[in-house]
Amino acid sequence: DVCSSDLVLRGVIDLAVFHENGWILVDYKTDAVREGESRSTYIERLQRQYLPQLQIYREILDRMGQGTVQKVYLCAVNLDGMMIALS
Repeated sequence: DVCSSDLVLRGVIDLAVFHENGWILVDYKTDAVREGESRSTYIERLQRQYLPQLQIYREILDRMGQGTVQKVYLCAVNLDGMMIALS
């Protein structure tokens, strides 16, 4: 849980791997491609939609004091597991 005054957020980090240079964070997404949506539009939508969530996860890992987050990815299951870099 992350608390900020009266706000409590709950979430589950799908995958966080500690590497010699810091954390690598991966969040799996199974959102369907919308009818008529191009691959690039789908990717942009996922990035826009989930960036705030991943920024919170990044902050949590950074606060743990075990190293900083070096890379953040979305794994787009509906694009055959394509890794979409957010940082």
